[in-house]
Amino acid sequence: MAEALGLEAYDQSMSEGISESAFTGWLLPTGQSGSFKYVPSPFITAYEKGGVFLFDEIDAADANLLVLMNEAIANDYFFLPQRHTKPKVVKHKDFVAIAAANTFGAGADAQYVGRNALDAATLDRFRAGLIQMDYSAPVEEALVDPEVLEWGRKIRKVIRQNGLFHIMSTRVMLDLSKLKEQYDWDKTEWEETYLANWAEEERRMLA
Repeated sequence: MAEALGLEAYDQSMSEGISESAFTGWLLPTGQSGSFKYVPSPFITAYEKGGVFLFDEIDAADANLLVLMNEAIANDYFFLPQRHTKPKVVKHKDFVAIAAANTFGAGADAQYVGRNALDAATLDRFRAGLIQMDYSAPVEEALVDPEVLEWGRKIRKVIRQNGLFHIMSTRVMLDLSKLKEQYDWDKTEWEETYLANWAEEERRMLA
């Protein structure tokens, strides 16, 4: 998206351990004689100078952190008291905010157990542009070993047809492709590692 718009790309992975300073910036002793100086975060840089900013894994974020994000996205400015020389942060006309999540914001499910329910105010910021994305067939065909891809897609079909709580992702198939190329792993070894946590009745579905 950033390339298509001719803008810089920025991102921040969200989690309950991320502090507000990851978005608001820091006061660090980088000035003359160790005096404290404001250092902007990538979010502040994108917000003020323009760019595409990705809030990655937003459904893992702390609710209090999202309140700050909500204000910045909804308004054209917000205030940073710690940047006392220029506390008003003004949104650039080319600032674009996007977010990625493994859920639709309703909270943890059987597969993504570490996810939080998102406040309606946060969901509302992105509601008009919500896009459900599946695995990309062209991308997989370009990157994954053909034999691994055929095997992985068969398993993915079984998972979907039977509503199993397993994931056959592009990442898994890429990892197995590398193991095949570098260490001569074959189908027996793929299945040994991938199916390790499958129940016996689930394995029989693959027959």
